[in-house]
Amino acid sequence: MNTRPIMVLAALICLAFASVAQEKSENLTSFDGDAIPSNACADGNNETECVIEIRVEDKDKDENGESCRITLLTPHQDLVTFGRGFADKFVYWRIKEQPVGKPYRFGLRDGIAFLDNPRPRTFVNLQRATKDPTSFRARNKHNRTKVFKYVVNVTNETEDAPPTRECSLDPWFRNR
Repeated sequence: MNTRPIMVLAALICLAFASVAQEKSENLTSFDGDAIPSNACADGNNETECVIEIRVEDKDKDENGESCRITLLTPHQDLVTFGRGFADKFVYWRIKEQPVGKPYRFGLRDGIAFLDNPRPRTFVNLQRATKDPTSFRARNKHNRTKVFKYVVNVTNETEDAPPTRECSLDPWFRNR
């Protein structure tokens, strides 16, 4: 009897469980929002942790039902490239400008959502800051050379009230 297929299957199952366990352990680190670096992400081979700053503006509801608009304060950050030296470092997002009296914040679970981030995940530890809901971060493991599409989601929901305004933006990252 040939046991090789059984051994290969067992190894694949072990790898799947190991990557799920790794993701769970990486999501245990808390992020309070106090220690965000000051350098902006640039299109090029970023080698250090960096920040993408956004502006949120109110607008009338459009055909998609969105009633606000997100723009990047640095427009060329719609595609940011990370070099090999960026492995295992954080990328930060911050709502820098918003209307007075309108508390826009990142969505708690989906403030930043990657559309194609297969296992083993390249972007892990995605979380909104506990003290400052206008800050978000993700760790780029840089384990895959690829272009990644992601979505920035903001809302004006609070602890006491459901959202009345939500909007999104869809920029890109590239790992070289």
